[in-house]
Amino acid sequence: MAFENINAAADRLQQCKAAENAARDARIAAEGELIALVGVKDEGATTFRSDRFKVTTTGKLNRSVDEAVLKTIWQHLPDAIRDRVFQFKPAVCLSELRYVERNDPELHHRIAAAITVTPAKAAVSIEPINLTE
Repeated sequence: MAFENINAAADRLQQCKAAENAARDARIAAEGELIALVGVKDEGATTFRSDRFKVTTTGKLNRSVDEAVLKTIWQHLPDAIRDRVFQFKPAVCLSELRYVERNDPELHHRIAAAITVTPAKAAVSIEPINLTE
């Protein structure tokens, strides 16, 4: 591979990332301007109609579970409420899966039947090299 091709592609990637960041920042500023004009609820939608646009702002609240606190109150909650309020989704612990794969291939084979593997987007990282160093 010629360095010129790699350098040109890396330059294009840097330019695209800079343009993407500038566009994202401009979009966020425009959203903030509309929110300041129309308003936003803590949770739920607010709609405003002008002669040209219907603008809807939607407020959301993120909720997370403090597992340490949950463990202390878990046994005191009615079963029906626990099952309705808290959802537990299986997730793969990759380090443990790899441990089983190395140490117990037969068990890994059984576990793997329950796991779907799909390729993720490849990551690309570039860092300019300072030629004066």
